[in-house]
Amino acid sequence: MTMSNILQMLSENVSLQQIRMMKSTAIANAYVANYVAALTIIRAHDEKGMHLLNDKSHIKMDKFGTSMSRPNFWGFIVYNSDVKNIKKIILPTTANELAKNAGRIVGSRRTKLQSYTTMTDNQINWTDAAYSIKLLKVRFELTNSNLDNIANGIYGWDSLDEMAKGDLFQNVFTFLMQSDNESDLLPVMRRLTNNKYLTVNSIASTLGQKINKVFRVFEDDGAGDTGDIGTGPPGAGVNVSMPDGTSAQDVGNVQDKIKFEKGKVIKRRRRKWKVRKWKDPEQSKKIDSGDYSNVKTN
Repeated sequence: MTMSNILQMLSENVSLQQIRMMKSTAIANAYVANYVAALTIIRAHDEKGMHLLNDKSHIKMDKFGTSMSRPNFWGFIVYNSDVKNIKKIILPTTANELAKNAGRIVGSRRTKLQSYTTMTDNQINWTDAAYSIKLLKVRFELTNSNLDNIANGIYGWDSLDEMAKGDLFQNVFTFLMQSDNESDLLPVMRRLTNNKYLTVNSIASTLGQKINKVFRVFEDDGAGDTGDIGTGPPGAGVNVSMPDGTSAQDVGNVQDKIKFEKGKVIKRRRRKWKVRKWKDPEQSKKIDSGDYSNVKTN
């Protein structure tokens, strides 16, 4: 393949000027960000995203093509940084640094890494896939603090609750957006992140409504068991009742002791207020002046 063909194909995948100016860490981050996004998409069983990863013909990264998946595209740059044609389009220091770090990953491991991005969930050894992410972090000396959490989340996917999956999507989306904002996997991760948080918010809203019912106090105005909601404190001149028979005093005691903040139960400490009696200012003036006439006494 001629140099002009390589340049043309590169420019169709990502800005060639961008690659020329990128340092080795930036290229490595772009590669790893797309790699973890691919594994997350597979874990989420997102068919549209997996269609973008269907690129078995380039997992050995020994040839270039415009139809390459994003992980294979950046993998080709990373693992061929010592090839003459690639060295001509990236900075010499970048090429040397990438070649040194990529050289610490053997060829069989490289192919295995890339092959995971073309498989389905049940075909992947997730213990090894999570190890591969941590291996890439160490070999390319990446400092993203969320990479270990991402690797652990992908490995333990089945044990994650909805909120934890939402956090995983958010971490992967942020990493990908910062590292390769032209990636075709970015819209997929954005959709997964938004959908997951919408689901979580819906669950939280439903839970909040159920909690509300526990503490709701109804005013008994003679209209039935479900009167208007009381606006004053329990027992303050209104007759109150609960649908489940709980007394207003019980509700008052519970509400005084606990509160809900951001979906969590927070124990409320009761303050001990000191009662202070204030004197009538008019009477105080008369006493101070020695005039005790018409002073009210208890």
